[in-house]
Amino acid sequence: MRRVLLLLMLALGAPAAAVGQGGGDSTWMDHNRAAAKAYKSGDYSTFRSQLLTLRREIGPLPSIDYNLAVAEARLGNGDRALEWLEIFAGMGVWEDAARDSDLASVRPMAGYARVTQLLAANLAPVTRGAIAFTLPDADMVAEDIAYDSVRHRFLVSSVRRRNIVAVDSAGHATDFTRSGADSTWGMFAVRVDPVRQVLWATTAAVNTAQGYNPADSGRSALLEYDLGTGALRARIEAPNPAHAHVLGDMTVGADGTVYVSDAVSGAVYTAAPGAHALAVLVPEGTFPSPQTPALSADEKRLFVADYARGIAVIDLSTRAVRWLPHPGNVTLVGTDGLYRVGNTLLAVQNGTTPNRVVRVLLDTAMARVLDAEVLERAKPAVSDPTHGVMVGGTFYFIARSGWDRVHDDGTLAPPGADDAPLVRRIDLMPFP
Repeated sequence: MRRVLLLLMLALGAPAAAVGQGGGDSTWMDHNRAAAKAYKSGDYSTFRSQLLTLRREIGPLPSIDYNLAVAEARLGNGDRALEWLEIFAGMGVWEDAARDSDLASVRPMAGYARVTQLLAANLAPVTRGAIAFTLPDADMVAEDIAYDSVRHRFLVSSVRRRNIVAVDSAGHATDFTRSGADSTWGMFAVRVDPVRQVLWATTAAVNTAQGYNPADSGRSALLEYDLGTGALRARIEAPNPAHAHVLGDMTVGADGTVYVSDAVSGAVYTAAPGAHALAVLVPEGTFPSPQTPALSADEKRLFVADYARGIAVIDLSTRAVRWLPHPGNVTLVGTDGLYRVGNTLLAVQNGTTPNRVVRVLLDTAMARVLDAEVLERAKPAVSDPTHGVMVGGTFYFIARSGWDRVHDDGTLAPPGADDAPLVRRIDLMPFP
């Protein structure tokens, strides 16, 4: 979940705001703000120095490296600007450098053509999967997907319609929950607990949802449904109602513990079976924009995708947080959905250009990223993808969600002929 928040972005002209209420990593955010201020004032030397400090503190990120190219170009260092653009291209992402006025001085240079070719190659389609099914409601704004192995059906949440849809093996869709029933707002995360036959879901009051009441803004809750009947068993409101919340993404442990991220406050919470309130795992302000959590095989660590910074790891015994180190040619930012499969992570990235699904290869201790490979990258088949679910050796993911049609005021652009929500599948077996 990430379309409903004011995200901390590291792009030009978007200075960082304080994260949540806890402040979080204030030092690097201060450098980010200083860099944006320097750029706006035309102080490109300070702009560069702040970006370099930022990069030393939090590592290589696409926006940092691209902006370093801008800084060098503005300072008249064309060769160095091209070097940074090549580093940026090596991350597998794209920016329209050809139309960027900040880079006008490097376009006549001999090495510019090579850089543009590298950038263009990152837009080439990669398609290893196939269509699994489409959903009939083009305006549902599909967010998350889970699988009920007992009844052989998928469960897909709808932010717009405020419900959850069940899709059977023939692709036929019916309501699992009715729109707005049980005082729900937009429906976000869904996760099946097969042992306890529970469907966990999250709901949040956002303007994309039909019937949105601004008075509810900032409210969010964790919901427990009977997987067989769809009856609501429990509702747990987000803590600290004086602060805004979006309980957006989650996972469930083998013991039934729910781990849920709060994309607005930057906290991660837990709920043990039978709990009546969320417990704080890490406090507000810990993350800029936490997304999907994923447990390690021994369930002693929790990987947390953060939209602005990459992937963090929480030690569940000490609650210590560290950021997963990775090579400079791997970018983990813009990850919405995150899933552990064997000794790897699958990341659904809708905050990169192009949008894509990547397999992240880790070392044997799962403490460091070694490499990453793109599994899917092709428009219109992959357009604002969000989340997925493993079913056996196959990864099913929402490849076309409808979020790209949502305006800032929550209204939707009229649907086109190919705007029905789309779920794709990628066969991953054998898998390490």
